[in-house]
Amino acid sequence: IEQSYSVAKVIHDEDPVPVQG
Repeated sequence: IEQSYSVAKVIHDEDPVPVQG
């Protein structure tokens, strides 16, 4: 759960659009 949030944060930092799923 926390790991998924961390990955989403990194993706958001690189790309302007966060990927969910």
